[in-house]
Amino acid sequence: MPADKYYFLYNENEKCMEAMEKVINTLIKIGQKDMYREKIDPFDYSSVIGKIMEIHHCEMKLDPESRFYINFTSGTNIVAGACCSASYFIGATLYYVMNTDAFPDKRKSELIKIIQTPKIPDIEKMKPFAKDILKKICASNGIELKNLADFMQSSPQKINHHLNSFLESGLISKSKNGRNVVLNGTQQGKMLCTWMSEDE
Repeated sequence: MPADKYYFLYNENEKCMEAMEKVINTLIKIGQKDMYREKIDPFDYSSVIGKIMEIHHCEMKLDPESRFYINFTSGTNIVAGACCSASYFIGATLYYVMNTDAFPDKRKSELIKIIQTPKIPDIEKMKPFAKDILKKICASNGIELKNLADFMQSSPQKINHHLNSFLESGLISKSKNGRNVVLNGTQQGKMLCTWMSEDE
């Protein structure tokens, strides 16, 4: 896809290096200049996500209106999974390019398949108040809504807007303990909090 800037996540596998350089040389021929190579461990799920989050954080500082696209066509299954998760975390458009040899009759535009991923609140645009709510929930082993409101020095009504957003995004879960509402961080929510803490 056309873009202002490209980041290539690579490892030192010979085939990976050859494929990357081939793409880079093709882009150079059409005038592309902003291209960067970022080395990763293709078998370390968390570090791949962390690298994408790091790139996202830096680019959002430069331009808060930046839009991100992640191509996960090549790489290990672990890299593909990490790209899917990272796309979810940063709200990127995730896509896959089908093999032209397998589909010789398709136009180039038809070879690009957009993968739909659920969206979460933009980390870079989340207010400190919302971040603190999410961090408190994810750091607890289940926290009652009234206790969360007390901790935030707010009312349940004022934090419900953020809670609904987190629930819709799959970052937290909600259950009942008698009449009390209990909030828990999901695996996705806890992972997001980890990266938010690393950025601060």
